[in-house]
Amino acid sequence: MSFVTEESDMTLDCSLISNMEDSLEDPDVSNQSISDKALEMSEIPATPNLQTFHFDPEMFDREDESTEEAKREIKNVFSFLDRKNLKTTYSALMKELDIPSNYDNINSVQGINSITDTVLSTFEAQADKYSSRYSNLCQFINRSLETHRFELSRFLYPIFVHFYIYLIQEGNIQAAKSFFKQHYLSLDDFYRDDLRHLLSISQVEHLETSQYTLNFQREKFSIRISSQTEQLLMRYLHSETANPILNTLSNNVSIDLYDGPPRNVHDVSKHTGALMGETAPSVNRSKVLYGVPTDQNFLEFLEQEANEAEKKKKHKLLQNLSPHKKNKQVSIPNSPQPTRIPVPIKQEREIQSKEPLFRAWLQQAHLSATELPCICFYSFLNCYENVISISINPPGSLICVGFSDSKIRIWALTPLKLRSLKAPDLLADLPQTNEDCTFDQIIDESSTKEVQVLLGHTGPVFSTCFSPDSSLLISASEDGTVRLWSLHTFTQLVCYRGHVFPVWSVEFSPLGFYFASSSHDTTLRIWSTDQILPVRVLAGHYSDVDVCKFHPNGNYIASGSSDRTVRLWDVLDGKCVRIFTGHKGTVHTLAFSTDGKCLASAGRDNRVLVWDIPSGGMMVELKGHAGCVYSLAFSRDDNILASGGMDNCVKLWDMRLILNSSDSDRASYKFVIKSFYTKSSAINMLSFNFSNVLIAAGIYTN
Repeated sequence: MSFVTEESDMTLDCSLISNMEDSLEDPDVSNQSISDKALEMSEIPATPNLQTFHFDPEMFDREDESTEEAKREIKNVFSFLDRKNLKTTYSALMKELDIPSNYDNINSVQGINSITDTVLSTFEAQADKYSSRYSNLCQFINRSLETHRFELSRFLYPIFVHFYIYLIQEGNIQAAKSFFKQHYLSLDDFYRDDLRHLLSISQVEHLETSQYTLNFQREKFSIRISSQTEQLLMRYLHSETANPILNTLSNNVSIDLYDGPPRNVHDVSKHTGALMGETAPSVNRSKVLYGVPTDQNFLEFLEQEANEAEKKKKHKLLQNLSPHKKNKQVSIPNSPQPTRIPVPIKQEREIQSKEPLFRAWLQQAHLSATELPCICFYSFLNCYENVISISINPPGSLICVGFSDSKIRIWALTPLKLRSLKAPDLLADLPQTNEDCTFDQIIDESSTKEVQVLLGHTGPVFSTCFSPDSSLLISASEDGTVRLWSLHTFTQLVCYRGHVFPVWSVEFSPLGFYFASSSHDTTLRIWSTDQILPVRVLAGHYSDVDVCKFHPNGNYIASGSSDRTVRLWDVLDGKCVRIFTGHKGTVHTLAFSTDGKCLASAGRDNRVLVWDIPSGGMMVELKGHAGCVYSLAFSRDDNILASGGMDNCVKLWDMRLILNSSDSDRASYKFVIKSFYTKSSAINMLSFNFSNVLIAAGIYTN
């Protein structure tokens, strides 16, 4: 099925969903690699040896603008000291600069030139101290045994960043640029986005306004190494006096030691990549109630169906019901109490509306590596630069699209068209009790439409999400607001204001009463439909929170960020209970297994990582996509994991094989079952409905 939008010539800033560039760029000059920019940087004069340097009034004059400014500043200093008759300070400065006491030509041009050269030589020597020590560290790591080399290489990135910050703080801008040009190739490729940002910092004032550098100045970079590797590194650092590397490690790096042999390159790479380093295992030891209790309404529905089947002697139906009835007698381990998160009591009408979903669940297909799901793909035509977000309601009957022109459009995927409520004066004549008034009586049959347009946002709509009963819709926009819409009247109910920057993602809780939003302001906020202020503000990420996803039991919420980490938060108290590191790029999508034990994440690094929530470790790394992965979905029986992205491909992964294989075997197994390619449509959304049919949607590009 294809949808053709009315606007085909509208434009959209596609930076949010573009593939990663292959080269670094200076923010001030587009389409130019960082190596080209580095060649344009001014060369720093050779650094003289301060120990053998002697003042010479006849030294050559420098005519560049920075030197002229330094001359004027030094001349002003000496003039001030002379004018205030501060002879002691005057003599001390002369001695510090190694200027003969009988030299009286301080205020002459030649004198200023020589003093300037002396001061600049001092600055250059300080700058060379960082560059030479970093070069020596790189040589030490390269000469080390291979067993230690991979762990030692983790120190290069934080030391590189802090040395660059030190040079900027000292006002040595050209030296910082030269240091960057000389050593940036020593870092891993997945740091290129960080390096692009670091290169844009060229003034001391930038350090106070850049969130990136503020993170490094306020927080410690975390590195996990073996005790043997740490001893080797300390012996090297203590062999040199006044080593700035040792000071940097003491003040700005947190080292987590473990006993045993050093890790190999695969084990080190599997956990690195986050903006502020690898998470220590001790962080992920708190208990998580990951179990998903069985819906009591569903159990009551099973009892009713079983009683009717026995009366009518439908033996096949009884066989289908027997596995589900066993869940009534078995308590789900590690599951929270139903009252742990307070929610309103559900109305009788809400319970009755679930019966069609329960019936669909009983009839769902059981999937495996040999029994693959049916896939239904919806493509959007003539709107590549206009469509930003796509979402589908849980039953798979409605599809919602957010556009760059701030509009939201909703289509029906079934023959039943979109209908709205009757006018208020007509509703007043109907019975006011649930027993006497049915849902069909309050619906206006003459209001049927194929598409409904929702207006209210003033910026591109980055995310939308349906409530579990499909009666409400939430949306997030660049305008910093989250809006709640009624799907009975197709009107806006509430506008939530709390974020001060664009909101990237919104997600309804499976409990139906709460929803969450994530933003450029690095926070994740949890809201309720009965008040306009957030009930929780979750802070901890170091960069944009790009995506959020509720746990199936509604007690936890996961967030993925541009700091290349995934965090799991407890909704009850707002604490972070899990931090997952291993991604090499921004995390764009998350998905929980229906039993609540596994969390899958994917994003800009073209990889799918599956995490074990009870232990807090990585289960498996799935490679195969050739582009950014934008959507993930677990099947209803957790046997299949589907992924899709910018490579126009839907991949199905065998979760049953992943769960049954050991850690040593997972590195060699090929878990992909099959790949399905579209003609020319990126995969923006994946969802399994209650019948285990995989519904996908994307934008067609010619």
